[in-house]
Amino acid sequence: RQMMNEEASIEANEKHTVEYLVDMYACITCIEKLERARTRDLIDSNETYEANLEKLMKRFFTIEEQLEASELSRYRGFEAFMADYDMAAGCAAAKSRINKRIVERREEQLK
Repeated sequence: RQMMNEEASIEANEKHTVEYLVDMYACITCIEKLERARTRDLIDSNETYEANLEKLMKRFFTIEEQLEASELSRYRGFEAFMADYDMAAGCAAAKSRINKRIVERREEQLK
């Protein structure tokens, strides 16, 4: 009976990690769509773009922290994640934007 509880616990932990991986995929995809909309001048204002980007980037960093903290996760960073899930070519704008935000975040932390 104890072994069944341990197995159920492991499955719950794995489910939690998989949910974060799904969230990461969705977040990167949304950033890509936002970047494309901006490039095509489909967003009415820069404030709208910035507000949505900020919301998505906060979500991205939160998800990434959770994946990095997970004992079951094999997360090796978002670029490896994008390569693993064949996102690199289809989400190039998101990759570029995320990299820029990572650099900005590091610079802010150094201040």
